[in-house]
Amino acid sequence: MELAVMAILLAFCVAVPLGVTSARENRTPGSIISAGSSPASHRPPDLLVGILIVYALATFFQWLPPLGYATLWDDPLLNLQQLIFPALTLAFHISPLRARVTRSSMLEVMREDYLRTARAKGMMEILVIGRHALKNASYQW
Repeated sequence: MELAVMAILLAFCVAVPLGVTSARENRTPGSIISAGSSPASHRPPDLLVGILIVYALATFFQWLPPLGYATLWDDPLLNLQQLIFPALTLAFHISPLRARVTRSSMLEVMREDYLRTARAKGMMEILVIGRHALKNASYQW
């Protein structure tokens, strides 16, 4: 259960900002790259991604997960260190789909009249996106 929750939180922290940025800067090179890279990350198997994550982090940062298993209640920090690699692997699989859904929801909401009205009243763009667009786009998830 804790692995699933950690993976969903990691995927959410990556996918939602990526989807919002991709929708806000529609038809720019960055948006095209992020939209095009989403389906590509669904292709490699999770086992291969997990091995590559462990290899890259162990090689470049000399960071290896501790062996064994510590429960969340006994040693929370050790438990987090042990579950971060599997959670990253699952988040890598979940986040592209969530980013595409966020992008399409935001593109749909960005065309609405109430956002145009909020901009016309002089509301800052970050508030328009955060308070109105993202809140209403999240109902479509």
